[in-house]
Amino acid sequence: MAESDPRWWRKITNPMLPRAADFAPRLFARSTMFATIVEDLPYSHNRITLDKNAPNGMRFEYEYTKELKWRNAYFRKRVRDTLSRKHRVRVLTGRNNINFGHVCGTCKFGDDPATSVLDSTNRAHDLENLYVVDASFFPSSSGTNPSLTVAANALRVADNM
Repeated sequence: MAESDPRWWRKITNPMLPRAADFAPRLFARSTMFATIVEDLPYSHNRITLDKNAPNGMRFEYEYTKELKWRNAYFRKRVRDTLSRKHRVRVLTGRNNINFGHVCGTCKFGDDPATSVLDSTNRAHDLENLYVVDASFFPSSSGTNPSLTVAANALRVADNM
């Protein structure tokens, strides 16, 4: 039974979570946690493509590039070098650092429909009535929550319509 259910371990660990939550504040009372995101640049190979075989008709393609790995490692080193003189620094991270927190930049701006999806008014090339005003119009993800910028741009686009 345990081997057939990939979540079997939750039955063992879930009862321990309240105790861990009670103990953690005492253990980490003098600790500070920083959560960071490094800007994800608009690589053309990171995209959403149509896929008739996918359940939702789309496929998400994302490559965690060597350049992004280097920038993440460099950023962590700078934090460690800056803080570790007076503080113990521990970096906690997963197997990779794919930036799904604020996915942005899937609809490139430009004047040429052959190399871009949107014009400067957020209108899709060759479609009079399609405007894109979510975070996909961004040139890249800055690593911060884009909600206010998305809202401000939506108001700008609405005024232009």
